[in-house]
Amino acid sequence: MMKRVLLVNPPESKQDGFFNPPLGLLYLAEVLREAGAHVAVADGCLDGWPAITEKIKNFEPHMVGVTCLTPERKAALRVARLAKEYHPQTLTVMGGAHPTIMDRQILENYAYVDVIARGEGEETIRDIAREVPLAEIAGISWRRGHEIVRNRLRPPIQDLDTIPFPAWDLVDLNRYPARGHGVVNAINLAEVPRISVIFSRGCVGQCHFCSTWWIWKGWRGRSAGNMADELSLLYHEFGIRHVCFADDTMTVNREEVIKLCQEIVTRGLKVALHLTTRTDCVDEEMLCWLREAGCYEIAYGIETASPRLLQSMGKEVEPATADKAVAMTKKAGIAATTLIIVGNVGETVETINETVNWLARAEPEQVGSVGGLWILPGTRLCARAKRLGLLDDTYWLTDEPYLVYTHEHDPRTLQLFSQAVRWRKKLVKPLWLNFPRFLLSRIPERLMTLAHRIKGLTKGSHSILAKAREKLRAQRRLISSPFRERLKGALSFVRDLPYSMYLSWVFPSRTWRRYYRHALNEYSSTTAWPEAQAQHIELLKNLPPSCSRVLDLGCGDGWSVNYIKQKLGKDAVGFTCNPQELRFARHHYPDVRIRFGDMHALPFRDGKFDAVYCREVYEHSIAPYIAMCEMNRVLCYHGHLLINIPDEQWLAYDSHFSVLTESQMTEMFRKCRFELLQKGRTPAGHYWYLARKTGQAPGL
Repeated sequence: MMKRVLLVNPPESKQDGFFNPPLGLLYLAEVLREAGAHVAVADGCLDGWPAITEKIKNFEPHMVGVTCLTPERKAALRVARLAKEYHPQTLTVMGGAHPTIMDRQILENYAYVDVIARGEGEETIRDIAREVPLAEIAGISWRRGHEIVRNRLRPPIQDLDTIPFPAWDLVDLNRYPARGHGVVNAINLAEVPRISVIFSRGCVGQCHFCSTWWIWKGWRGRSAGNMADELSLLYHEFGIRHVCFADDTMTVNREEVIKLCQEIVTRGLKVALHLTTRTDCVDEEMLCWLREAGCYEIAYGIETASPRLLQSMGKEVEPATADKAVAMTKKAGIAATTLIIVGNVGETVETINETVNWLARAEPEQVGSVGGLWILPGTRLCARAKRLGLLDDTYWLTDEPYLVYTHEHDPRTLQLFSQAVRWRKKLVKPLWLNFPRFLLSRIPERLMTLAHRIKGLTKGSHSILAKAREKLRAQRRLISSPFRERLKGALSFVRDLPYSMYLSWVFPSRTWRRYYRHALNEYSSTTAWPEAQAQHIELLKNLPPSCSRVLDLGCGDGWSVNYIKQKLGKDAVGFTCNPQELRFARHHYPDVRIRFGDMHALPFRDGKFDAVYCREVYEHSIAPYIAMCEMNRVLCYHGHLLINIPDEQWLAYDSHFSVLTESQMTEMFRKCRFELLQKGRTPAGHYWYLARKTGQAPGL
């Protein structure tokens, strides 16, 4: 029996900055513990690459298991490589959707992967840990010398109740992020961690763009009593109140769903529930029971409202069924979210307009669209793409997460289709006429936003005008400075104010800012002197070692982002709003990535970074609350913010609008959902703060 087994969830296993506990690995962990193994689970989404590396090095596992989805396959392979580098005799096992489908390719191209577990892994991983000869274990692919061996398939587990509950105690559930807005059963969805569970495996559909039916071999469900027992365990032992059912189709077994709701009510479990299902798998009685049990939102996979496209993609549901399901859901008091795919095979302006008309008629609370049809291995869509020459199997050896189907429409057209669906606006022909139409249709919303922000300009102690008055008073206090310096400072203030207000208030849209910020940002160039470099080094010592992806706001003329990358070994990206600094940095440090833009609208996706390093940049913000919210947005849950700002004596110089006191910064952290961990002062007398993100910043 293998004594020590390490199960790893790669750090990049996030979606838009959000992530759940690694449910599949926790199931495997409990099976292994019952078999007598010492098991540890490392979730890279929580701790990053340094923690994964340390865990592999110090735990000295006999076996390392890695879960792998197609978009995160490179991260999963990196884990297997690290395991072999530190412990060459360790057996590396990879499982999940991507290895199940591409097992032969992985074993042929990556020598540090020893075994692929195909399909369900509970019984397979137990046999591997018991050191059953590989040739006798069903459901694996492995390497015998230079030969790739694919053993027979393992039959699916028909009775899911026989599988033990996940090893929830092996991860800290309170460290996982919240998701949602509002209050359900006295539960604040924006603050309480959302934990995923499963009531079933598989799906009753066989959509051409999905491989679920291949992986799970049909649909199987748990009993209501068994599921209720697990929810009770989470509720009473771990204090979990917000639950998401991660099933592809949770409500297939109507009777068991109703029984589960009745169990939740009978046991007094005051929880908030989120689930995903099909529109042909709900009815009024079931929805009423779900609402009684605490369900606040149901996501329906609508995909499209075109009957022709539904038939061509293998989605055996009529738009009328979706109409009825959404109406019943709203009547029961549950929010309905519709998941739409644009750019389907055969998509046209007419089919997009059919979907827009349906959305206008059904009026769901939310519309989700990823902006294109993803091609994933093992799907009928992937087979079609191969026939069309869009890709071959070597594509999955690249670093690209997935391929978007662009045989019929280019990415710009797909973006227009996605905007039409999200904004629920019909398209006209020719397509180029829609671009000005969409811009004009946003004018009322922009005017309302402008009015709201102008109100913020003139009211409150932190408003732009209040800051301007305070700055002018500070300028007048410089009676000892020469007249020319006083005049230069005053003129710089007058120069900076109009275009700063223009960028951050008149055109708040990130799309519009892209057209204007290059022409409007005209700051003077600076260089990072040795004293500044030494301060960078001292400040960066406060950055937690677990942070692997760092955003360097200001980039220190390229020096600091290069130091973070080369000396600290982290994946670093620089950002500056100074075009001269950008040119200087790219000239002297061509190997580092540096982005240019407005700090009030950072050009990065939600949750992209583990840490944000902001040194002497925040004081230039004319809207400190918005800038702090943006830093919150690009940080993952429990990500760290290391920020350094001058003290009050620097208010009169340059374009320092947001020189906040210690008490003001503490209040700003609280408002923007940060927990202040440490603070101090640099040798130059500036303040520095280390804070940790505890939730999403409230909407502006």
